[in-house]
Amino acid sequence: MSGPYLRDEAILLRQRPSGEKYTSYAFITENNGVLHALARISQKAHSTPRPDLYDQGGLGLNLTNNGGSNFFKTFDLNNKRRGIGSSYESLSAAAQITNLYLSNPIHEENSSDLFQLAQRSLDALDRDVHPNAALIKCLFLFSRYEGYPIKEEWFKNLPDAETSYAAHIINTPLTEISVDRSILGTVLSSIQHYLEHHTDIRI
Repeated sequence: MSGPYLRDEAILLRQRPSGEKYTSYAFITENNGVLHALARISQKAHSTPRPDLYDQGGLGLNLTNNGGSNFFKTFDLNNKRRGIGSSYESLSAAAQITNLYLSNPIHEENSSDLFQLAQRSLDALDRDVHPNAALIKCLFLFSRYEGYPIKEEWFKNLPDAETSYAAHIINTPLTEISVDRSILGTVLSSIQHYLEHHTDIRI
């Protein structure tokens, strides 16, 4: 039996077939964390528009009781991030952000902050910000929102050169970051190592 109707701002993070008749969607939402939904595959010419990967808009779902599947109803598009598909590196970074959100529980008290982080990170990739810089900042802030002492345990233990550049990435708007390719990969590998070995965050 169908439950209540839910409306929330959402970003589509994943879509894939679910059997022969349905498409499965995974959204990060502003107020409800990650939500999954099914939509029946329609052959009608005027069927309800469906979002593409990383589209953002007003999502409408019919929720189901007793742990059943939610069903997609509407999606009012307000941001289509076509630029993410312009390079393999941007797509790869977006896929890692998707995995971060879909592999870890989103606590209700952090839902709005983490939604806005996903929005800023994907917007940066859409606008051709260097993918590794966007990913470093996303990983740092995600772990901080989740309560990990990443500043004390990771940032303050970096070598001087890496500390300076990591601080630049963390404290500078993504569109204004100066890219230093000689050190960017090292900082990314370092924060990934910290998260893998010193937190419960799956990346």
